[in-house]
Amino acid sequence: MGRNDPCSCGSGKKYKRCCGDNGNRLLEAALLYRRELGWSVIPVEPKGKRPLVRWEQYQHEPASEDQIRAWWTEHPTANIGIVTGQVSGIVVLDVDGPEGAQSLEQQPEIEPTAMSATSRGTHLFFKHPGDVELRNFARKLPGLDFRGDGGYIVAPPSIHSSDHVYSWSLWPHQQPSADLPGWLRDLVSANGYVPTATAPLAEAKRIREGGRNDALTRLAGSMRRRGFTPEAIEAALIEENERRCDPPLPEKEVREIARSVGRYEPTAPVNGKPEKQEVMVELPALRCLADVQPEDVEWLWHPRIPLRRLTSLESDPGEGKTFLALAVATALSRGQGLPDVEAMEPGNTVFLTAEDNLSDTIRPRLDEMGADVIRVFAIDEPFPLDATGLSYLETLIRSTSARLVVFDPITAFLPPGLDIYRSNEVRAVLSRLAHVAEAHKCAIMIIRHLAKGSTSKAIYRGLGSIDFTAACRSVLLAGHAPDDPTSRALVQIKTNLGPIADPLGYSIEEGQFRWNGATTLTAAQILAPEGEISSLVEAKTLLRDILADGPRDAKEVEGELKAAGISKATIRRAKKALRLEARKKGAWFNRG
Repeated sequence: MGRNDPCSCGSGKKYKRCCGDNGNRLLEAALLYRRELGWSVIPVEPKGKRPLVRWEQYQHEPASEDQIRAWWTEHPTANIGIVTGQVSGIVVLDVDGPEGAQSLEQQPEIEPTAMSATSRGTHLFFKHPGDVELRNFARKLPGLDFRGDGGYIVAPPSIHSSDHVYSWSLWPHQQPSADLPGWLRDLVSANGYVPTATAPLAEAKRIREGGRNDALTRLAGSMRRRGFTPEAIEAALIEENERRCDPPLPEKEVREIARSVGRYEPTAPVNGKPEKQEVMVELPALRCLADVQPEDVEWLWHPRIPLRRLTSLESDPGEGKTFLALAVATALSRGQGLPDVEAMEPGNTVFLTAEDNLSDTIRPRLDEMGADVIRVFAIDEPFPLDATGLSYLETLIRSTSARLVVFDPITAFLPPGLDIYRSNEVRAVLSRLAHVAEAHKCAIMIIRHLAKGSTSKAIYRGLGSIDFTAACRSVLLAGHAPDDPTSRALVQIKTNLGPIADPLGYSIEEGQFRWNGATTLTAAQILAPEGEISSLVEAKTLLRDILADGPRDAKEVEGELKAAGISKATIRRAKKALRLEARKKGAWFNRG
């Protein structure tokens, strides 16, 4: 801006005689709005819209000029917020982009009125009628939002996140605010046109910082279950945010909550039972693979835990699944500490548990491991992964910038009534969970217990449908050696994205977790039934005795073992466990 150009604060003076000489055009503009127009002014974050102060009281009385100076002394680059409604005597119609302009063109022509340019459209200023409370609304018509009592807008010369500078198209001194058009008053009335004798906004229960995302997500989920459209949900959330959240969330984040919940199929209760509704589903487009750009797999822990995908960690109770998950979270918080990984970018974890107390279990274990606990967030009360829960999960990931999310165990977070043995029900939840991992570029680890009994393959031992395994790109099995409960290993039993990782030893002694490096322990040994464990121990003992004096003929060794009642399968496992090698002419010898 040249020094002879009109000052963007709107005073009408040349820049060199206005803010150019005073040093802070944002402060001068804020004082001008308060002094000459009587508007209630608040500071909002630089290049943003979030209030920097609790602004409830300024919905009823404007801040003093001294208070405004103090705010901009503390936050010299703060944008300017104008509180709309009776306190400032104005209401504002936000015309957003071409969609809003088209909606406005379809209404009766409005009288000339004060107008400012935003990053995508226009703010139109109108007089507040004074005899009613005019509630905010969003998208009652495409691209049109309304800011009345309990709302606020960002005013020139504030700076948008895109670096666009808000500016006046018609400064209020040049063109005073016109009366509220009849069609707009009717539109506001349909939203809620409340006499001033009703309870003031201050009496409404406020939603404090820390509970805002949760409250808005629950509201959105409730509305979606009752069949409300995504547009109606968004409008309700924006109003609820501005009227009750203290301070309000950024509008972009509120719209994202509405969008997330609106993706899921609505159901409406009829006679106490959910009724399935016909939903229009956007069918996927056919794509030629020549147009698809190949991408490298991103890893949290190569090759065990991929980013943007699901990983399952499975074991019997007492094998240390939670310890293992916390060990990964600890390494992520510090940027180091994972075997085979020299260093990694430090990141945050969201740990969702239904089995362990945060204060007497999770936090002490993290402290013992040396975690940077400021990077670990947790919830110890399960919530169902229905439409509301999935949207809430996305909110948790966004608000913490999480790179790892852990469900311990996953079954505690499944929707009520879901049959874990029915593939279609399991697949519906896990596919959505996989979409969350993809959308937010994080790793999601689900912890699962093993089913009782034996089976031929480790991947079938997890509790519930095989779709748990199918949905995960990596499956990790934890357990102990058949003849040594203190010797434990983490074994990868499935991967779709890279080579199978080598088994990795770990120990838990007196509540202390340690990685122990490479191990020869296998999934088959971890999963061996109790009867087979005793046979394996016996086979290993006999083999050590038979080969104590040197190599023996393989057929003779097998014969002696069979005579002792050892099966061929157990002989093979014992041979592998002892790392026996065969020389020429079929002789076995013990190299260890």
